[in-house]
Amino acid sequence: MAIFKKRSFWNYFCQFGGLFLIGLFIFISYKDQTATIGGILTGVIIGTIIFTLSTVFMFFNFKAYLSIEDGRIMGKYHWFGKIDCDISDVAFALPQINTLSILLKNGKRHVIMGIDNPWPLATEIRRQTFALESEDPGPLHKKLEFEQTARKKKLFWVLGGIAMMFVNIFIAVALTGGRDMYDFSKLDWILFASMGVLELATVVLTFYFAKQCGKYLLPIEYLKFRLKSAYIASQPLPSGNAKRIYTDENHVGRIIVYGFPNDESVYCCVQKFIGNFELKTTRISEIYASEDLLAENADFNIYFDITDCFQ
Repeated sequence: MAIFKKRSFWNYFCQFGGLFLIGLFIFISYKDQTATIGGILTGVIIGTIIFTLSTVFMFFNFKAYLSIEDGRIMGKYHWFGKIDCDISDVAFALPQINTLSILLKNGKRHVIMGIDNPWPLATEIRRQTFALESEDPGPLHKKLEFEQTARKKKLFWVLGGIAMMFVNIFIAVALTGGRDMYDFSKLDWILFASMGVLELATVVLTFYFAKQCGKYLLPIEYLKFRLKSAYIASQPLPSGNAKRIYTDENHVGRIIVYGFPNDESVYCCVQKFIGNFELKTTRISEIYASEDLLAENADFNIYFDITDCFQ
């Protein structure tokens, strides 16, 4: 069951701050006869915006829940988000800080924010959907490179848009001669309004490309996950009499149990990914008198037996 974050102090603080601004500027309008209507309205509008937004975000995950039971994922999240699917429909689950992203096999994604325990939830989903990758690493590498290249192109436009926001401001100042707004001529106002429209268009396009750029993150992480699984299933084992091979739901690496001819003694070799999807042996255990004794110390029950993939 997901644990959603409760309303924070900042929600109430912003609400109070918005109300305070509204009340302050209304008070000023009565007490200060020199205050301009424009200044009063600006303060009231800012306070109203702050109060409204903070109130809206207080209901961001109101009555939200997420459960994984009886082979189904069901939940309600954010303002209108819903998920109800079989666990077998899930292709990938990615935990991040206070966020759980779920990618379905049909391409639909659920990015659920405001969760305190995304890692245990992702672990549960991955354990229930565990399967070694059947595709070779080569094609997966090409797919990953394609997605990463496409994201870099979108990122270029995002960075360019951010730069243009500041450039537009400098151009507007230069075109109006750096004069204060109350000194603007009719031509200055036309130039200023034109640059304002251009700045708004730049902001909209920048957010658009940022959203497009963000859409690549989940597929890229999924491809990395698949690549690790593919290497676990395909990379040759170190020499020896391998009896059992195990891995975990996160594809951190693999554990290989080795035996000896005409002897019940065993030992295990631990391999983990180091660098660019390269499995390296990180530890070799001591020799145990039997496989049962090794299992008692290694707790193989939490791992998946993938021995059949190497036979």
